[in-house]
Amino acid sequence: MTLAPTESHETGVQCPYPGCGRSLRPDSSGFCACEYRDPVVVCGSCGVVCPGRARYCRGCRAALPPIGEPDCRTLASAPRVEFLFVPGIFHGPPLAHRGFLWCLAADGQVMRLSLAPDAHPREWASMGSQSAGSNRYAIVDASFRGTGEHRPMLLAIDPEAVWSLPLAEHQASVLYRPPRGQEIVANRTAAESILFRGLAAANDAYAFLLRSPGTREAVMAIRYFNEDRAGEQPIRISGTSFLGPVMEDGLATVCSEDEVWVYRNTEQAGDCFEFKNFAPMFSRSSGDLAVLLGVTPLWAGTGDRGLEARIAGTRDGQTGWLRVFFDRHYDEFMPLPKQACISRADPSGLCVNLLDTVEFLGVDQAPRHYGNLEPGMPVACSGSSVAYWNRVDSAERHELTVFAGVPLGLEFEDRDSNANTCCGFGFSGPGLVVSYIVPLKPKCDRGMRIAHWRLRK
Repeated sequence: MTLAPTESHETGVQCPYPGCGRSLRPDSSGFCACEYRDPVVVCGSCGVVCPGRARYCRGCRAALPPIGEPDCRTLASAPRVEFLFVPGIFHGPPLAHRGFLWCLAADGQVMRLSLAPDAHPREWASMGSQSAGSNRYAIVDASFRGTGEHRPMLLAIDPEAVWSLPLAEHQASVLYRPPRGQEIVANRTAAESILFRGLAAANDAYAFLLRSPGTREAVMAIRYFNEDRAGEQPIRISGTSFLGPVMEDGLATVCSEDEVWVYRNTEQAGDCFEFKNFAPMFSRSSGDLAVLLGVTPLWAGTGDRGLEARIAGTRDGQTGWLRVFFDRHYDEFMPLPKQACISRADPSGLCVNLLDTVEFLGVDQAPRHYGNLEPGMPVACSGSSVAYWNRVDSAERHELTVFAGVPLGLEFEDRDSNANTCCGFGFSGPGLVVSYIVPLKPKCDRGMRIAHWRLRK
């Protein structure tokens, strides 16, 4: 009897993403051929095709190469720009995580987008909240039960709940709901989305504010992903308007019109400083200082004068930073130039476009000369890589400079991209990503446009 030939080992030509079913050509460009263009990687040990974000081969369990970082030294010339589009109404930027952009729309819809040519966004899940998209949200590699297990999760917030979405799943759920008689300090409507309120998160914990309606105070709640560790409410802060909280490097910081608090998680101790003649900046409504969407103009860290907090706001009619030095119990106001811009620095910190140079907070970035920066536009920083917008005399043409191994100039053309519409600017793996809201369009054509470049061969 003759038997049909069989294969004892997977050939690796099938797309590894569940539900896709496409066959991949041997000369695959690194992305699936389906409309979503999800990234793939070939195992160097056994030849099996794996999801691009995977750390280990699904065939032989060998370690896969990590997602590369930008390195302009590998490029023979400047890469051309690629454009993508995500339909919907957005009040926050996309968040990058292991080769994908994750977008939370105003209606609570979560979409995943691959940074591949002509990729379409995939409708991933719904948060079940009509106001979570009006608040700052986060993606963390949550650490559970001290076992070293990390689970990528998207966390969002509204006045009634903290929501969680494991990125490997398509179902969001309520992670925390406040007790009766209390509410979470969060934005309810699109009109409130300009307020710097929302969720702060790290890989071990997340923080938010709770209050009883009508009272003139709030408490900062910290809850841990490790269920064996009890939650805390270590800070009670007076006021009716709030900035934050933010979490970075073991510090949780929150500010009101009356005072700023910094909680040191490891020591379980807090420091407070009361303001005098200073008004914090609670919303993205200043004509003098730009703040990128999803960024809170509040920071705390340790410098040459000990524990320091910085709060954006005004004193004596000037806009700038209030620098609070807790160990020495005094403050110092530092004016910022008109149309300076505050943006995010990864993994934890801030960048400030000062028009003629860049200030970095919370990241180890070597000093260097920066050119003539575009007013009101953000700076991107991740590790040793930095990017900024050059000042140009054109509303349609845009020029950027990237420092990643060596400096490199990039450019693109789009009249819709400007200081008013830009909602995200940062590095994602080996690429640089610019996102901006497409303005003044019919509802069916509204959305977010993505311009991106691959900065590694």
